[in-house]
Amino acid sequence: MIRVEGKRHYAKATVAWAEQWDSCWRCRRRGVWKHGLTIHHITRGSNRQANNLATTTIACGDCHSKEETTDSLGEIGWIVLKRWHDKAHYNLLRVLRAWDKVDGFITEADVDEAEAKLIERGILPWQPWKIA
Repeated sequence: MIRVEGKRHYAKATVAWAEQWDSCWRCRRRGVWKHGLTIHHITRGSNRQANNLATTTIACGDCHSKEETTDSLGEIGWIVLKRWHDKAHYNLLRVLRAWDKVDGFITEADVDEAEAKLIERGILPWQPWKIA
């Protein structure tokens, strides 16, 4: 079973989606779920929606912890990773609405610019390994 933050419960569909990945979207570290990967939410705090696949990403424990430091990718960095790795569930408008932001607060042009910066930093391009 996957490791979840605290006692949060996920719907079976969310767990099934998460278990298809076997590597961190940020650092590429491969791992077995119970030993190091976790569900990471683009929208944090009270705006977190556990079963909203538009706001759900995959991170190892180290990268998840980095989001509380100056090495954070920030929300827009994780939006880029969502678009890059999971186009089927990428929906910027759903992320903004879950985040209680107005439409257009972040635009696709902003995401494109952030993607270019992640490419410069060497975080992209790459494709995660899928189990299934």
